[in-house]
Amino acid sequence: MNLTNSNSKEIKSLAKTKKDQIIATISSEGSENEKIFFELSSRLFDNSNSIVKIGRSSSCTVQLNDLLISSVHLNIKLDKNTNKLQVKCVGRNGTTINGKKTNNTDFTTLYSNDVMILGEKIKLKIQYKEDNKSIYDYYKIGSELGSGHYAIVKSGVNKITGKKVAVKEFHKQNINDLYKFKKESEILLNLKHINIISLFDTFVEPIINENNLIKTFLVMDYANGGELFNRIVRKGKLGIDESKDIFRQLLSGVKYLHLNQIIHRDIKPENVLLDIKYRDNKNLNNEDDIQLGPWDDNELSITVKLADFGLAKFIGGSGNTNNKMTTTMCGSPGYVSPEILENKEYSEKTDMWSLGVLLYIVLCGFPPFSDQLGPPSMKQQIIEAKYAFYSPYWDEIPDIALDLISNLLQLDTKKRFSIIQAVNHPWFNDIIPHSQYHKFISRITPSQHQDSYLSQQKVKLLR
Repeated sequence: MNLTNSNSKEIKSLAKTKKDQIIATISSEGSENEKIFFELSSRLFDNSNSIVKIGRSSSCTVQLNDLLISSVHLNIKLDKNTNKLQVKCVGRNGTTINGKKTNNTDFTTLYSNDVMILGEKIKLKIQYKEDNKSIYDYYKIGSELGSGHYAIVKSGVNKITGKKVAVKEFHKQNINDLYKFKKESEILLNLKHINIISLFDTFVEPIINENNLIKTFLVMDYANGGELFNRIVRKGKLGIDESKDIFRQLLSGVKYLHLNQIIHRDIKPENVLLDIKYRDNKNLNNEDDIQLGPWDDNELSITVKLADFGLAKFIGGSGNTNNKMTTTMCGSPGYVSPEILENKEYSEKTDMWSLGVLLYIVLCGFPPFSDQLGPPSMKQQIIEAKYAFYSPYWDEIPDIALDLISNLLQLDTKKRFSIIQAVNHPWFNDIIPHSQYHKFISRITPSQHQDSYLSQQKVKLLR
């Protein structure tokens, strides 16, 4: 394969004036043959209809000598609004961009590190020169992983390293309403803990032809096991040892937050992600495949990641965090604490209540508070801390686990467990046998109406 132009074996930029600026470079990628390096400058796009042509014809700006390349194979133009190049394939043997075939009717925007394959052999890479790059210059964005009120989360791949990431894309917003994005990114940038989702990068990008509107992105850890919520729905409920290990890791992450005087304020199974190391089924005799917990047969280990810090708050100051209070009404129905529902001041103990709700759900598969369990209403049940451990659903769960839940779902915030008390609870101390823990917690027989609802919830936990 030869990549040439009429004047030189190495293709270079056209002569540039003082006002001329380099927009991007196109270079050959992964070829053992003659190299191409071409600078696309603003002079080439002086006219709004200017087109740079790539092909075999000597009339093309970039000439490629390969039989699978058409006389004119690619047309490239500049979008003056975004200062990004756009390409359309007009060649008979097609072009792919990052492995995806382009059509011959539409122009496709090019981003840094995009790789184009022309015909079958010629591989070209685009690289922009300007400082203000787009997220698409660094990451390939894939399918949707989840969605919420303020944003959707998609899979992504770093174009340089190939590392999988999760990209949180906030819904378009006014440039003056960046507070939520800034708050979440500022909190996450300062957090470094194995059980807290990591933030790698942030992007703020204008929306073309929509004045003062922007899109914002957070690039974070990718957790291949998805949400804890989906695991509960799939299994109906989690085993006792599995629940304990997951909850222990979650407490470790929350402990880190509270010691740094941060309240999460939206702890729920949907915001707990699982990063799973799977067994290598192709090499069943691998001595390194040692299961490190009470997981499924094909799982070697699970790392819990607390995510979604959109409602998180730094309560600031120094000294005992119990004295740091806030009043903002926020949280998710069913997980929110009584003090928030009653518009009272609250502290990090509001997270402890949410943790109690989560542990209850993990162990039995249904929530402790629900309108279907009433009367009274779900809101009133929460305000009164009115819940029960229903038989037979809780009969096999040890009292020691119920004791932890009871101390987390404590109405009196002074009596409600702190994160330190929860971490040090005997349930996590494998040295103490359950038989030596003499506290008995009663189970309640549900009414016929309640039992009908609970049976449904064990099959399908609702968001």
